[in-house]
This record gives sequence, C-alpha cells and structure tokens, in this order.
Amino acid sequence: RIFSNGGISVQHVSGALASMATTVDLTLSQPVATSNAFVLFSSKSLDGAINDASHFATAALIDASTVRVTRNQTAAALWVSAQVVEFSNARVDRSTTSGSGSSVSVASLPSRPTERTFALYSAYLGATNNNHYICKRRFRGNIASSQSLLFSRGAGSSDPECSNSDITSLAWERVELPTCSAITGCNTVQRWSAGIAAGTTSIASVAIHRSLALLGGQGPGGQCAGETSWVDTSSATGSSTAAVHATIQLTSETAMSIVRNDNAGTSLFSPFVVQFDP
Repeated sequence: RIFSNGGISVQHVSGALASMATTVDLTLSQPVATSNAFVLFSSKSLDGAINDASHFATAALIDASTVRVTRNQTAAALWVSAQVVEFSNARVDRSTTSGSGSSVSVASLPSRPTERTFALYSAYLGATNNNHYICKRRFRGNIASSQSLLFSRGAGSSDPECSNSDITSLAWERVELPTCSAITGCNTVQRWSAGIAAGTTSIASVAIHRSLALLGGQGPGGQCAGETSWVDTSSATGSSTAAVHATIQLTSETAMSIVRNDNAGTSLFSPFVVQFDP
C-alpha cells in the first residue's frame, strides 16, 4: 500500500521470518530514493518462552526496493510490519555497526544540523548465555553531535550480564528533515541526548496537529525502546520488556509523557519531538 501527499509518500509492507530463517526481504511496490527515505518497523512473535535472540532483528533499506530483516538466531517465527517513508529534500544516512561493552559510538559522519535530525535503530547480539537478561538487548540511541551517534545499554548497571554480549549488528538511520522555507517555516526536532526517565517532561511549545513524539529504538513493540538496568535472574520472567519499553505521547503543546508498564530498575529514554512545517 502507498500513501502520498505532496512531498511525503509512505509504503506499507509486511512479512515473516520463518521459524528457522535468519533473513527475509520485504519488497516495495515502487522504488524509493534511498537518500530521502527511512524505515519504521515493528515485530511480534507468538513462539518461545522468553524474549531471546530469535525475537530481536534489524530492519534496513538495502536498495531502492528492498527492506531486509535480519536476526542472528532461529527458533521462533517473527512477523514484521514496516513503513518506508520517503520525504522529499530530507537527507538520510544509514549503515550498520558492531561492538561490545555498554556503548557503541558512530563518528566522523557528514555534518548535519541537530535541530532538524533524529535517529532510528535496531540491533541483535551474537551468541549469548543467559538469554533472559533483557538489559543486554535493548539500546538507547541519541544524536551525540552534528557528526556522531551514541548507542548505550544497561543504564549504568554494574551487572556484567547487561554488557558482556557482543553487539553483532546495530542498524541505524540518521534522518535530517528539510531546511527552513521563507514561505512555510521550519521542520524542527527536539531531543534529549543525555536520556530522561519515564514521566512527564516539559518541551518547547509545538503545534500538536503537525507534531509527533517518538523513541528511536525499534523492533518488538515498534518505536518504544530505551535502555535499562533492570535485572531479573529468573529465566521465566527476566526477559520481560515492561521496564525498557514505553509509550510516548504529546499531552499538550508544552508537555510530553513517557510511560513504562514496570517501574523496576533505572530506565532511560532519548525521545525526539518532531514538528513538521505547515
């Protein structure tokens, strides 16, 4: 399905990773200009007792017509829905990175104005023991500077299980909205690079009818992830995402609400509030 309005078009695609598959390609009905397009995606699985490696995947636009969904481990079938947004005159940088430890930095990128830029990302880990530690699997990403991104996990936890598994693939997109127009005005992005806890946060005034709030961490639950120090050593309950996934809402022109279902542990989020020009 395709929706188009002026300089924005959206294509909706869906598919499934079979229980023993690590990759599936979702084909767009019309090609896009990859330098102007970004991917929003969500996934779900009805299989498996815990949220282990088979439940987390990356989604990346690999060419003008293909979104590739990849994971490291098979077991549970995974259903994926994606929206590919093509935004005229936007500029999108994308790549994948890997690493280890509690944070990964992406540096030396082309300079982009941070006041019009947001990030989207997804990740999966390498082979790991203690699959039930959700703190190792979810990341908080932020625009660290005009030329760099920073991804972190564990929210300062001293538990080695939150950072001792290698990050095999972290797929990211950095989206710069079009420049200001003397006629219509400006696209703007507010961001919280240092991370904030769940709750109500004051924001610079926006026009709600042309603004949205989002979290850049994608995958199960859509755009909802941050990082958490929460640890539950039970293999039955330790993979719950309730402490690290959140809903986000603009509650007024000057306030934003982030709500998680479980307030255990420390969880940090780096939201983006995007206001589109009229």
